[in-house]
Amino acid sequence: MSSFNIGELSQISVKFKDLFDIDEIQKLQDKFCEATGVASIITEPDGTPITRPSNFRKICKLIRCTEKGKANCYKSDATIGRHNPSGPIIKPCLSGGLWDAGANILVNDIHLGNWLIGQIRDETQAEEKIIEYARQIGADEAEIIEAFRQVPYMSKEKFKQIAEFLFLLAGQLSSKAYQNIQLSHYIMEKKEAEKNMFENEQKFRLIFENAPYSIVINRICDYKFVDVNSKFLKNNNLTKEEVLFKTPQQLVDFCNPEDLENITREFLRKGRVNQYHYKIIKQNGELVHELASLYPITFRNEKCVVSILVDITRQIKAEEALQELNNQLEQKVLEQTEMLRQSNKELNDTNRELQKTLTNLNTAQEHIIQSEKLSALGQLAAGIAHELNTPLGVIFSSSHSLTELADKKFINNLETIDTLGPKEKKCFKELLSKCFEKKLEIKLTHDRKKRKEIQAILESRGIKNSEFTASLILKTGIELSCFEKADFFECEQTDKILEYLIDIISITNFSRIIHNAAEKASHVVNALRSYLTSDSVEEVSSFDIENEIETTLTLFYNSIKHGITVERRFEPGLKVSGNRPKLNQVWMNLINNAIQAMNYKGILTIRTEKDDEHTFIHFSDTGTGIPESIKEKIFEPFFTTKKHGEGIGLGLDICKKIIEKYGGIIYFSSSPSGTTFSVKLPCRENK
Repeated sequence: MSSFNIGELSQISVKFKDLFDIDEIQKLQDKFCEATGVASIITEPDGTPITRPSNFRKICKLIRCTEKGKANCYKSDATIGRHNPSGPIIKPCLSGGLWDAGANILVNDIHLGNWLIGQIRDETQAEEKIIEYARQIGADEAEIIEAFRQVPYMSKEKFKQIAEFLFLLAGQLSSKAYQNIQLSHYIMEKKEAEKNMFENEQKFRLIFENAPYSIVINRICDYKFVDVNSKFLKNNNLTKEEVLFKTPQQLVDFCNPEDLENITREFLRKGRVNQYHYKIIKQNGELVHELASLYPITFRNEKCVVSILVDITRQIKAEEALQELNNQLEQKVLEQTEMLRQSNKELNDTNRELQKTLTNLNTAQEHIIQSEKLSALGQLAAGIAHELNTPLGVIFSSSHSLTELADKKFINNLETIDTLGPKEKKCFKELLSKCFEKKLEIKLTHDRKKRKEIQAILESRGIKNSEFTASLILKTGIELSCFEKADFFECEQTDKILEYLIDIISITNFSRIIHNAAEKASHVVNALRSYLTSDSVEEVSSFDIENEIETTLTLFYNSIKHGITVERRFEPGLKVSGNRPKLNQVWMNLINNAIQAMNYKGILTIRTEKDDEHTFIHFSDTGTGIPESIKEKIFEPFFTTKKHGEGIGLGLDICKKIIEKYGGIIYFSSSPSGTTFSVKLPCRENK
């Protein structure tokens, strides 16, 4: 039986009532009081009663009926019952002054309770002290003194003997309590051990029977089998009855008879065997390779050895087959090496041919890209020709009129000026200066109402041929007030002055028309040159996106001026970085695709925006959208929905490659109401 130490016991919450039958203790207490004539009670260490009082005196009952007296009694019980392993405590009661004694009930110095006796008087207790105490606690003095006289008299020596006997009795109770605890602990340990043993047996049996390997247990004394698992029986096609209490040699034949001796010798020397490889022949004649691991074990109170047997026959056969394959492979490697030497020379020759072909392909690709660029330009050729022919026609017509005017009228007008008087010359110069100052144009059509107003003013001044003169004044575009300030109406040759003014204004107008037409033609040529600029030398620069798109739109003027409205939503100052001609080719393709998607009628919206890291350029049309079935093919090379001659299907593929080259992406969204192609490029410095 195991025993408690103090530390173990202190961790268990033990009460007096847990160790003893209180009814039996009560009987023992009552008999003790009858034999000795003392009063008695057993309490908790703090003075709380555990048993009922035995042989209690009336005086104590009267004192305990008062609050103060009861408190003093409990205090006295706790004092007399304080821990004292050397002997009983004997002293007068703190409440009534009668003799009391106490002994501790301990278990390995743990205080479980106090056995208290007393309520005995001798010659030292006087009635005067009892009466005085009755007054202090508020008890009836007459009852107290009468009860005091009923208290038994006993000599102090005799009471001491009873107290020492009590101490011995309490010691016996303490010993019995300790034995009870030990017995209880032993029973608990035994039950726990049996429970653990049962659980371990169940676990062992579960693992033993369901292990994926053969497991056997042999006695060390004779190496006979005392237990085997199901896997062993299945592998060897045996029953337990055929195996138990037989030796390994009776069941199988070892290919090497020394294997069993080697296993036994190693086990006895090391106390275990780890994966010993051996070969056996089963009763059915099958050759088996096994790895045996042996460990000591106590089984059914006998020294035994447990063996774990792993069948590695399949692995051995696989290794042998692998070795055979390796041998075959080495032979094939030698054969292939020679073939590779021969092929390597052919491969080098082929590589040189491929390199040459790749160079040709790169050249062809550049030609294809340029062809796509020219194809797009070819579609605009008629419009560009018209845009050039229109200003050239204006230049031709205006220059012809200007030449005719100079040849036929200029000399005559000079002669007319010579015939003018000083006053008329001054008027002519002032009116001529107004013409140059305001850059007047000849009015080809007249405001009839205005002409009549001027005619009425001329008639009021008495000017002859007022209708013709009013027409000439209106044709010059000079305000009537300017004529009045120049004293025009006081001149004699007013018609000559007006005709020459009109000729001078016509010369100026023709020159301005020629200049504007030439500027327009130059703008178209510059846009065309910008688009066709050679990019054989890659030049990357930062440029204003709005200017480049406006230049590109110039090439489409004839295609969009009749049926397409261009909405420009440019965020000012946005710049992108890249090769200008290549990016202009992207804008050219996207604008051209949008125009064709709308069949040259609709709204083309070009919008730019930016965030912290990217610039976005959106080209939106109001066409019929891209069919769902071809959306995934839009950026594939040579895929096109255009008519023959309108493109070879490289436009969007080229756009994608150009944009990706400069770190951007191109994407689109489409619905039956239109399509938007968007270009996203990394931000550059935007001012």
